Amino acid sequence: MGEDNRQGFNNEIGLRLKKLFRERALQYKDVSAMLDEQVHYKTISGYCNGTAMPTLWFLRKVAEKLKVSIDWIVRGEGDACLKDEYEIGVLQTFRQARQLGVGEDVKRFADFTVQQKLKGMEPEEPSQERILDLLVISEGLDTVGKRLQYAREVLVGQRAMEMAKVLGISQEELLKIETGEVRPAPTFYTAFFSHYGKHVNLDWLLTGKSGK
Repeated sequence: MGEDNRQGFNNEIGLRLKKLFRERALQYKDVSAMLDEQVHYKTISGYCNGTAMPTLWFLRKVAEKLKVSIDWIVRGEGDACLKDEYEIGVLQTFRQARQLGVGEDVKRFADFTVQQKLKGMEPEEPSQERILDLLVISEGLDTVGKRLQYAREVLVGQRAMEMAKVLGISQEELLKIETGEVRPAPTFYTAFFSHYGKHVNLDWLLTGKSGK
């Protein structure tokens, strides 16, 4: 990026930051305090005036604290404000999924769930025969375990101790299943989907693909 282009880019970001802080009635010292003074207010002034490029950490923290889209700050794209707390949580989940390398898996699962709902279909509790069929083509215990851990932490939002109690097994056994050290019986999956079938798709969990 040439010097002129870089300066123009900095100016555009600075103008959006300045607009955002003005709308929230925040002085540069207020923003610094909001960030636990990890960024000096004079540095923030430089960001807003286009004389310096904001760090990625600063942009992420501002977006997080003020509930705005980082894409809007950087590129001016999309809506500035994410007012819906649920929407913010969904976006954070997808970002975490991409960081964990399972972004496409989560997208396929979300698309599948939406299509099922549009068809007026509710998730059915799987039979042991169906579970056994999918286990035959599963990618491996460690991969299934990773998706199980992701489902517990992100899709369901439970600690290992909480889920283990619901499923009637020990926390240690659940963690061993998640790490691929233990092969769970089909009855484990039956119990799992009787409790969490509305959150997790069987085909996705066992094969990484969306269901039929």
